[in-house]
Amino acid sequence: MGNDPVNNIDPDGGETDPKPGDLNKEGTHQWGLNGITGKHEWVTIMQGITVKPPIENHISYFGNTSAYKVTEIIEFTMDRTEFYVRGSKVANVRPIPQNPIKNKSMYDCSGWVSFCIGQYHKDLAKKLGGGTDDYIYWANKEKGLRKVEDNPVPKIGDIALWKGHVAFVVAVHGTGFTISHSSGKEGVTKVPKITTFKNLNDNQLKYYGTGGGKGNGVFVGFWTPKL
Repeated sequence: MGNDPVNNIDPDGGETDPKPGDLNKEGTHQWGLNGITGKHEWVTIMQGITVKPPIENHISYFGNTSAYKVTEIIEFTMDRTEFYVRGSKVANVRPIPQNPIKNKSMYDCSGWVSFCIGQYHKDLAKKLGGGTDDYIYWANKEKGLRKVEDNPVPKIGDIALWKGHVAFVVAVHGTGFTISHSSGKEGVTKVPKITTFKNLNDNQLKYYGTGGGKGNGVFVGFWTPKL
């Protein structure tokens, strides 16, 4: 990213890059040409760290999804980072908690995605069901699944799909992307948590979904639901 202006006030409230030559300081917001939007704007520099991304004015590159409340859903999940607890046992996560208690209520990955979507699109959340297979089914049925083998470009608001795992894409940075999701140790890990991948070849992608515990997880691709 370019670095002009420097030392101006970042409208997102983040730290700006302090000197013209320092183009890659992690966690800073820098002014430059966003390759996705084609506009000059503030962009968060992220290199495997967790920073809440600025998502205002990004609706222009979500594609034909104006009815799908991308901004609201992503803000909802990000604003609740580590509010709740990871669950995977059916007895702990079904039915999906609709009036969760901080530090107590438990969510698995698909339960959290469904809960967030359901705040704005109850019928869509109901249609998607309560399991990861349901998400892959609908992504294929709508012919909207952008498969990893086709080298897709992730978009903020996408649902990232693994065999056995789902998550929200909350930031896109270069060839990498960041997700908000429920994953970790039953009854211990605070969720939703934030995870960043360097690119579609990041080995860390193999540690989620079915077989992820042994590094054999299968990342499928991205999908933005239709209403």
